[in-house]
Amino acid sequence: MAVGRSTKLVLFDIDGTLLSIAERELNVFGLALERVFGTAGSIEAYSFAGKTDHQIAFELLSGAGRAASQIELGLPDLKDCYLEMLDEMLDTSGMAVLPGVIELLDQLAKDSSVVLGLQTGNWEAAAEKKLARFGLARYFVVGAFGDGQLDRNTLPPLARDRAEQRVGGRISSSHTVIVGDTALDIACARTWHMASVGVATGSTSQLELRSAGADLVVPTLADLDAGRLLGLTSRKPS
Repeated sequence: MAVGRSTKLVLFDIDGTLLSIAERELNVFGLALERVFGTAGSIEAYSFAGKTDHQIAFELLSGAGRAASQIELGLPDLKDCYLEMLDEMLDTSGMAVLPGVIELLDQLAKDSSVVLGLQTGNWEAAAEKKLARFGLARYFVVGAFGDGQLDRNTLPPLARDRAEQRVGGRISSSHTVIVGDTALDIACARTWHMASVGVATGSTSQLELRSAGADLVVPTLADLDAGRLLGLTSRKPS
């Protein structure tokens, strides 16, 4: 694909946006923390929404009194343990592709001016497992993931840089849109002057997504078509 003035980058979150969130997955993360570190901290009162896996581990374990050096040392084991347990969970969980996802991705994939990517707090290997399990990996050519990232706001420029490398040219912020289900997804877009679509299929309401500053809010992705989404990327390039 050759980059042009009309090239558009669409970045999707995964959990709550493309796939429903299985409560068991959150439990699996907690079990992995307990198995590797001996504690999951105050996980019962903790919100996972919009955060990176790296950030989640640090916040829960720091709150439980673990030193940053100890957390860093144990992260590879935590990731391995979580991924092993995730394989089992994906075979038996109620996680599913959310309404309208396949239809929207099919529409976008047919547009030669569109680069489809991911902007997700999942560790990359976890994202790959989830997408492969539900046949979605084929749609995405680039992505930015939660590996080593404590702040989700670092992800959009990483994803855009990788998209630019892929197409061999610049993609402006004004031609980029982030699709996500949390206020943190919307905050990422606003930080980098990108457009945003808030979809209320996670734990964040339509009102909360609007209040966060989303350019467009929909109940589900079944209520969104490619033309309406790409219309958000038709502004003057920045």
